[in-house]
Amino acid sequence: MRFVKVLDRTLNKQNDSAASYRLNLYDDLDIVDLTDKTVDISVANGDSFVGQIVPAINNPDVIVDLSNTVLSGLPAGSYFLEINVKDAVGNVAKYPTSGYVDLNITPDLVKTIDSLVPQLTLDSILKSVDDKIAKIQAVGLKGDQGMPGKDGKDGQNGTNGKDGLDGKDGQDGTSGQDGTNGLTPFLAWADSMDGSTNFSTTNNNLAYVGIAYAAGTTPPTDPHAYNWALNGEPRVLANNVVGAFDYLLIQATDGTVWREVIDNDGNTILSKQ
Repeated sequence: MRFVKVLDRTLNKQNDSAASYRLNLYDDLDIVDLTDKTVDISVANGDSFVGQIVPAINNPDVIVDLSNTVLSGLPAGSYFLEINVKDAVGNVAKYPTSGYVDLNITPDLVKTIDSLVPQLTLDSILKSVDDKIAKIQAVGLKGDQGMPGKDGKDGQNGTNGKDGLDGKDGQDGTSGQDGTNGLTPFLAWADSMDGSTNFSTTNNNLAYVGIAYAAGTTPPTDPHAYNWALNGEPRVLANNVVGAFDYLLIQATDGTVWREVIDNDGNTILSKQ
């Protein structure tokens, strides 16, 4: 399963062309080597395709620069990114496999009007007008309120119907088989690729992150029980940015996807998607 790890914030101010952030691409737990590969990014909003950009590459980082012609002209709103990676023989891999990378742009105090802003704004206005016309046509124009009608006469009481017969009791179903015990994913961190140096199940600020699957609620203490990969460093966000996280998506052996979230206080949360 392919997924994208966001190494920096994705909340930006409109017309802030100095902003940029980095992405890492993963195939399962392996980071993607971008040597001899070309990368472009498709950009869309909730209604339509906006454009395509070519990011800078500092292998293995994909760097999204908000000074790009397409991104610098976007009005405030929510956008979605899809990363396309083409190899030397022309095969194209799209990241992430499920969903998209969110890009949120907040308004600034002085709005610069360019060729892109009026088009997106006009499209939104036309869609709003069309929706309102369709709603009026569906229900019709409301006329003036009519005069109250006269009270109708009370009807006669009807006769009670007969009680129906009780149905037969259904047969008991056969007992189901006991399910197998599920395995819980656990995370650990260390300063070496095999997990032997500074092994910890609580300190997420080390160079490597490992994942292990085990029964119960206690993480394994043997570093060899974990599969290890480079750990992205959490970024300290600006004080006015609330709710932005660094995260890592992990696919378990049973096909479920888990998200590792590191918040601004350095706490690690593992939740099922």
